[in-house]
Amino acid sequence: MQDYRTEISQMSSERDRLMHQGQRLMHGSGESQASDLDSKVKKLSEKWKHMEETMNAREKKLQVRS
Repeated sequence: MQDYRTEISQMSSERDRLMHQGQRLMHGSGESQASDLDSKVKKLSEKWKHMEETMNAREKKLQVRS
């Protein structure tokens, strides 16, 4: 179980970097590009949140079964 937590932690750093880069690009882009980038950043954030919720729920199931 610890292996995937380590991998998620590493991926989290990459996600944070991408989110920061997306914010920087939005500030330097035109309105239509900024809107598109904002949509993509929000989608990434929503998918990440869903993945974390799913992971936590599965982890709880495993703990109950143990």
